[in-house]
Amino acid sequence: MTTHARFEDMPLPYRDLFAKVQSGVDGIDFFSTLPWFEHLAETALSHRHRLRLYCIESGVERLLLPMCHKVNRNRFFGTRRLTALANYYTPLFGPVGMPSDTQTAEMLTALLRAAANDKPQWDTIDLHPLDVDGKTFACLLAGFQAASMPIQRYFCFGNWYLDVNGRDYQAYFNGLSSKLRNTITRRSRRLVDAKRLRIEIVCDDKDIEKSITDYEEIYRSSWKENEVFPTFIPGLIRSCAKQGALRLGIAYVDDQPAAAQIWIVHHRVASIYKLAYNERFTKLSIG
Repeated sequence: MTTHARFEDMPLPYRDLFAKVQSGVDGIDFFSTLPWFEHLAETALSHRHRLRLYCIESGVERLLLPMCHKVNRNRFFGTRRLTALANYYTPLFGPVGMPSDTQTAEMLTALLRAAANDKPQWDTIDLHPLDVDGKTFACLLAGFQAASMPIQRYFCFGNWYLDVNGRDYQAYFNGLSSKLRNTITRRSRRLVDAKRLRIEIVCDDKDIEKSITDYEEIYRSSWKENEVFPTFIPGLIRSCAKQGALRLGIAYVDDQPAAAQIWIVHHRVASIYKLAYNERFTKLSIG
């Protein structure tokens, strides 16, 4: 078991592990990929945060638990808190790597024991947001218990899922309530027939900077508060575009940026990540 303070310090086999994750061999989601973690660490943590990457291997299997901690200004009385490398930008967190069920339990227990025995010791270890239905959740609970650490579960937030189940858009649309179908049809026709509406879906980095500018204009004109880390979303858009995971939809009304949605598509899972609309177009139901 080893620990590292930077992703570039990890041994090569762990970078290979991320490459395997990126390829989708293990079915891991986008939010367990190396580009995601690197971008989050670079743009969405305070200058007082430090990475703490726990790595373990058993035979050919490897497991990584990406964590971080904040340097205390008061070194004698401050609480030492180890947290997941995650924040409010993170829809889902978990260990990286998918060994067999038996090995996962054993390796996670070893990682958590190592974290619990760090010197100086952590006062709290906080893992969130976890999938309570995922197979690693029970392993994490068992690992904390094996490390003699008391456990407190708490609700963080929920993710909502739609099982597409092979349906195309028309089949999905036909399954909506008649009231909603009529509203969508009526409002859409009004814009389309007047030739006021244009929709672009950006999937690559061609003209990406203009798309980012239009997205940010929409966001500034929406009801949402300013981003705490203003470089995170533009950088995420660029990163997703390079990986082929970006679906940035922008609706223009009279050639003015009116509404936007950021989707991330990774191995047949589409995540709606961010949306906003210019309140000037509220009456058009453009949102």
